[in-house]
Amino acid sequence: MSEFEKDNPNRQVTDDALLNNLLTEINTFNEKANTELRKRQKKFIKILEGVFNNCENMKPNNFSFVIEFFGNSTDFFEAPVCIKSFLTIKETDIFEKEALIRSSWLTAYTGFISKEEFLEEISSSNAREVIQKLSNDRSVFVSRQSQLATIALLERAFSNDEEFKTIVESCVFTSSQFLYSLMINIKTRVYYTKEPFELSKKVYDLMSKDQKSARIVELYLDTQTKGGKVSEEELLDIRDEFFIRDHFRIHTLAAILQKSEENMHGCVKQMIAILDDEKEPHIQFLDNSTKLIEKLQMKSKMLIVEFYRKNFKQMPQFFNRKLQFMTIKFLTTFMKCYRSIPKDSARQLTATVFEIVKNSEVCEKLKYPIYLAFGKLDDKSCSPEIREHLIDALEKTENWQSKDSILETFYEWGNSSRFLLDDEFKKRVGDYLEAAIEDENPSVRSSAIRAYAFYGKKDCRLLNLIKYTSRDMSFSVRRMGVCAISIVLSRLMIKDVENEKLLQFNPAEEGNYRHDLSPILEYKRTEVDNFVDFIDYMIRDDDWEVRKNMVEVIEQILGVFLRQNFLIKYDYMNKTLEFLAEDHVGAGWKKFRPFFSDFGRFWRTCGV
Repeated sequence: MSEFEKDNPNRQVTDDALLNNLLTEINTFNEKANTELRKRQKKFIKILEGVFNNCENMKPNNFSFVIEFFGNSTDFFEAPVCIKSFLTIKETDIFEKEALIRSSWLTAYTGFISKEEFLEEISSSNAREVIQKLSNDRSVFVSRQSQLATIALLERAFSNDEEFKTIVESCVFTSSQFLYSLMINIKTRVYYTKEPFELSKKVYDLMSKDQKSARIVELYLDTQTKGGKVSEEELLDIRDEFFIRDHFRIHTLAAILQKSEENMHGCVKQMIAILDDEKEPHIQFLDNSTKLIEKLQMKSKMLIVEFYRKNFKQMPQFFNRKLQFMTIKFLTTFMKCYRSIPKDSARQLTATVFEIVKNSEVCEKLKYPIYLAFGKLDDKSCSPEIREHLIDALEKTENWQSKDSILETFYEWGNSSRFLLDDEFKKRVGDYLEAAIEDENPSVRSSAIRAYAFYGKKDCRLLNLIKYTSRDMSFSVRRMGVCAISIVLSRLMIKDVENEKLLQFNPAEEGNYRHDLSPILEYKRTEVDNFVDFIDYMIRDDDWEVRKNMVEVIEQILGVFLRQNFLIKYDYMNKTLEFLAEDHVGAGWKKFRPFFSDFGRFWRTCGV
């Protein structure tokens, strides 16, 4: 023990961040530092030999640092040094007691396995013995490091088949969990001397059928395909080999399905053929089919649709909540590609989805993805029965997600040029929306106010939107309300503008609202009933996105004036734009101001 340690018995390095920084500095020595280190290597060797041979009195943190320093600095020395004394550490009591020491020691040992200069001191048999002992260590860090040591040993013995097989059988095949973890590390490690697909294949070829579980096969295929070294023939051989086995179930074929594009339909047929009364295989099959839906052929997708349509009809009680969810997830993902589906297939898919959504056995909370998927349909594909069912469901359901999804679908239909809605349907939806705008859930109110732009009564649509938007406490509702007003303004024809009293405003005569800038935390909002007050109120809203959306509203109002060749209200609108320009939400309007200024001067010259 040094004089410093005697005077400071409690002194030791405990700051892990400091240790890591120091190790990083050691690893990044420049040439000058390397030269200096080599000049003093005799002193370093003497210190290291002394520490390794008398390690029982060392503090664990300090000793761990010295071990890691030694493991990282051997390249600085001209010849292997201290390796014999380093190997004796594993026989000491401190090694048995301290997991930190074992982890640091095994990390350095793993690096030495890969170096040719240590072949004599670290033989294959000695390394196997060390790995077998530490692979079952009570410390998870030590056991994980033992997997990397095993990989280093396998890489070293790669060209020697007998030795490679001995290492695998004695160190790897002792535990299924160890084998699985090893295959993961082979696939994910960054530094290696042998390509992952080469090492993975050699280990896989030594496995027995029982060891080739579904997750092992999936890892193997993934590693092989990343290296570009898997063929269709090999995939088919794996499929045929494992098809007859019961315990592989769906996982293995799903893994093959992900790699084999040319034989997907055959795989789908085989998987459907072996599905039985166990729910878990169905869930796995649907999950993988959903992930691969873009790769599947249309006939494969329709085969799955028809299979689950029949099952749902014949034994709905079989579909528990999780299986219902996975079935709905597959069908709704399929429906998102609706435009690319042939007409006959589209009708069959829609009919299947509609049967499921009508089924009382299906949990109401799981239906909302189907309601959203209906929004992707066109007018010809959406039958009157579907429309009526959605309105009935909207009036009956208590689930807010279902309400929100149906309202979103109504918005999509109203906003789509591919969808024609009759007046009776619009009136029924519009009547419900006026009630939904008062719903206690902000998400429902947001969807309702946005859909109101298409279904509200024409003679008071703008007025109601201004009232509903200005008074609502929820920023999400105000955002959607401002967007809905923009939509209504953008769709107004000239004759509609002339009949819209709200657009005939005179800024000098309006102004019931007097800039009540009370913060939103006072839980009150003012309801306004004219455009001047609405604009004045909303451009000062607490929410940034509401103010940003107001730029679009003002743009639409100016567009209305331009279409009328009428800009008498220009001064008022220009002041509004100036106000927004002070806020970054109005920054985009700066480039338009010269145009509007010139346009205003032109109309004033004409005496307007």
